[in-house]
Amino acid sequence: MATPQYDVDLYRVIHNTEYKGGFTEISGVLAVPKGTICKVPLMAYSHGTVISKTNVPSYGSDESKIALYFASEGNVVCATDYIGLGSSTVDLHPYMHGFSQAHSSLNLMRATRELDDELDINLGNQVFSFGYSQGGFVSAMLVKYIEPWYSDEFSVTAAAPMSGPYNLHGAQYDMVNSGLPYATPGYLPYLIFSYQMMYGGLYDEVSDIFKSPY
Repeated sequence: MATPQYDVDLYRVIHNTEYKGGFTEISGVLAVPKGTICKVPLMAYSHGTVISKTNVPSYGSDESKIALYFASEGNVVCATDYIGLGSSTVDLHPYMHGFSQAHSSLNLMRATRELDDELDINLGNQVFSFGYSQGGFVSAMLVKYIEPWYSDEFSVTAAAPMSGPYNLHGAQYDMVNSGLPYATPGYLPYLIFSYQMMYGGLYDEVSDIFKSPY
């Protein structure tokens, strides 16, 4: 059993992020250890697949405990809720859309830096990106965008993208053509509706791609 080293303040942070050529407002959680003396690392945590709008870190989901735990060990942890979830007014979460999810996390990191003095965070230069399942994909995407585009703002010390869906086409194609029952069929329409919303052109009517009554 881990023993917390610090008390932690939790904040819900509302900020803007890129969405379909403009910006939209989203939420995320910020966990700040209290009473640190040295400069503290910034950890960006990305949560896994959820359907419920409020089953996200800044609304007290189980994964908010991950932010709480790592902050209690002396790290500043930010965990985005993503577009379409949490306080977002976008109707559908753009599931597995790398650009929007990476930038949701990136912009929460930026907001954390802007709050450094106000909240007495005492941020250092170390940056860590980690996540599991969908969050593993997002964690990898965050590094993908930071290194070529935003290296003047952040330098990623280490990343741990865990158990993420990295070959979306290959994995889904093999599954739906295997002849075996799909244990979690909700993933496929979530992905299709998301890409239709972000890119368009996948179908004209839902019935073009999904058989009635499904």
